Amino acid sequence: MACLPRKWGLNRQFKMLCIISRDGFGPVKLVYNRLTCMPVTIKVGENLKKHLRLIMAEMAVLETVQHPHIIRHLQVITTVKYLYIITEYVLGGNLYQLVKEEGRLQEEKAQKIFRQLVSAFRYCHDHGIIHQDLKPQNILQNAEGNAELGDVGLATRGGAGTVLQGCYGTKSYNAPELVLRESYDGRKRDRCVESGCAALFL
Repeated sequence: MACLPRKWGLNRQFKMLCIISRDGFGPVKLVYNRLTCMPVTIKVGENLKKHLRLIMAEMAVLETVQHPHIIRHLQVITTVKYLYIITEYVLGGNLYQLVKEEGRLQEEKAQKIFRQLVSAFRYCHDHGIIHQDLKPQNILQNAEGNAELGDVGLATRGGAGTVLQGCYGTKSYNAPELVLRESYDGRKRDRCVESGCAALFL
C-alpha cells in the first residue's frame, strides 16, 4: 500500500472523469491514469479505522487472486485524510444497471454469465476466500460481455466447513440464517443463496 507525502497531489497522476456510483465506503470514480494512459476506477473514502479495515480486507483478497472473472486490483494509496483503492475499469457497468436499462437478459446470455460467476466462486473457495456480498450491483460486465466479480470489501478467509456469524452484505440477498442471526457456512451462502438470487434477477 503506497503512503504518499502531503505535497503529492492525486490530480498529478489521475484526471477525474465522472462519479460512477457510491457504496458504503464512498464515491466510486472513473479516472484517467496519466502514467499508464488508461482509464481506471478509484474508490474514495475517509482515512478512518473502519474504512481502513475494509480496505485492508479488500486489498488482501484482490492481491492474491488472478482469475478472468474477478476484477483486478491495481493500487492502494493513503493520504492523511483519504484512502484510495484503484482497480481496473470494467467498461460495461454492472448487471443491475444493465437489466434496469435493457430488461431481462436472454437465456443464453444469462447462462453464460452465471457459469462465469460460478467459475469465479469456485476459484475463490478453492483459495479460501468467501465473498459475502454477491448481488447484481457487484457483478460487472466487460467490453466482451463477460462477467467480472467485484467489490470484495466484505470478503473473508475460510476453508471448507468454516462457520461464520454476523449479518453482512445486502439484506435483499441475505440467506435465511443471516436474517435469523444464526451461524452459517459462508461458502454455501455464496454458492447457493446469493448466487441463486442473482440468477433470478437476470
